[in-house]
Amino acid sequence: MSKGADQASWFSQRADGISRQLTTVKKQADEYVTSLRQASAKAQALVASLNGYAETESGPIKNVITDAAAKINELSRLHDSVASSFSESVKPLTQYPVIAKDLKANIDSRAKAVADYQKKEAAAAQEKIKGADTPKARSADDQAKQALETKHQQTTFVKQKMNNFEEERLQTMKKMLLEATNVQMQYFCHGLEILSDLQKEISSMKAEDQLDSIDTYTKGLD
Repeated sequence: MSKGADQASWFSQRADGISRQLTTVKKQADEYVTSLRQASAKAQALVASLNGYAETESGPIKNVITDAAAKINELSRLHDSVASSFSESVKPLTQYPVIAKDLKANIDSRAKAVADYQKKEAAAAQEKIKGADTPKARSADDQAKQALETKHQQTTFVKQKMNNFEEERLQTMKKMLLEATNVQMQYFCHGLEILSDLQKEISSMKAEDQLDSIDTYTKGLD
């Protein structure tokens, strides 16, 4: 096997391996998105239960519980945004099995073109030994030249496909990772802002204020 054939075979195997790994990444990303959406659904259930509990309370604690439910609800919406954005960012990964298959077919076509040229070149050489200026020798030489041109065209095409495979994959991964990172940063920044306000509200709550608010209900016990 020639050096060129070895390199083409290596690249074909590389494309297959990358495609399998990206398929796994896509599968795990989908599961991650599912878990985010499940967490959001659980948060909505928690919001409903907190709002239900708030109706049994009064005074400052009722206000804090109601605000906490509202903040969790807001975080839940951010969670949905993260899930949706991440789901969109990994969609391009679904195309790589097709891309790898197409590239392998192109590499195989080039290998056939190389083999065809080698066969016709050998046949032309044999005909020249018999007689360099015979019609059969000229025909064999023309076929060898045509096969050489086809080999060059296939090689140029495959090289371009290989370069495209590398460049487009890197661009895809760069875009996907940037989008995933940005949306996560936005989630945590907004989440910190939302929860910081809630933390201050909870910290400022005093038991005395709550007791004062229920005095109205306990005065009749005197």
